[in-house]
Amino acid sequence: MVVQERLGHHSHSFTADTYQHVIPGMDEAAASRFDALVFGDGEAEPPEGGQRSTDAP
Repeated sequence: MVVQERLGHHSHSFTADTYQHVIPGMDEAAASRFDALVFGDGEAEPPEGGQRSTDAP
């Protein structure tokens, strides 16, 4: 809903129909990073253009 509001779309379905083609690749990349962090060496790369957080929870 946040994306819908920020983009000024009138309905969730319009936003989903317009952008859902992007989601499969994002899901796979996020799952790979999560897998590397949890089960791998912990050195998964941050998203393109993103930064690795240095703040401890």
